[in-house]
Amino acid sequence: FAGSSDALAGRHPDLIAHRWGALAKDEDSGLISLNSAFANAGVAITIAEKTRLERPVYLIFSGATSQSATLPRIFIDLAKDSAATVIEHYSSVNPRIVNAVTEINCGPGSSLNYYEVQEDSEKSWNTSAQFASLDTGAHISTAHIDLGAELSRNELFISLRGRHAEAECRGVFVADDKRYVENRV
Repeated sequence: FAGSSDALAGRHPDLIAHRWGALAKDEDSGLISLNSAFANAGVAITIAEKTRLERPVYLIFSGATSQSATLPRIFIDLAKDSAATVIEHYSSVNPRIVNAVTEINCGPGSSLNYYEVQEDSEKSWNTSAQFASLDTGAHISTAHIDLGAELSRNELFISLRGRHAEAECRGVFVADDKRYVENRV
């Protein structure tokens, strides 16, 4: 499902009731609270047990209008022994503010390749936070690529909740004397 946060709540009330904030709690950060209050895009990706997607799921959040705000809330759930690649891509030619929150649940034996690509205009501000929970034998490989924005801040929280759960974290960041880039794992 992809659409507005209100449409996501209307079509999947159980998801909102049980998953919204299960990993990304409002009290953890003012930016998470801001996203919870004003989220204007919602995406829910659920991969069924033993399903292995051959092609990546590609989410693009483009800023086509001048001085816009994009606050997506994204849910990614992989069931037991499933595998997928998800690409979150933020791109704009006009100034905008992005405040994204992604909540990821990896079931036992599942594998997720997760990429975040940020190519916002040099006058944009882009903040994002990903919260991943990995069950027994689950694996996540992350790559963050920051190429734009005047201010770029990313936080990655990973909880290895079962034996043999693994996380690989990588990143490429381009900054100069006009850009501030901050990443935390």
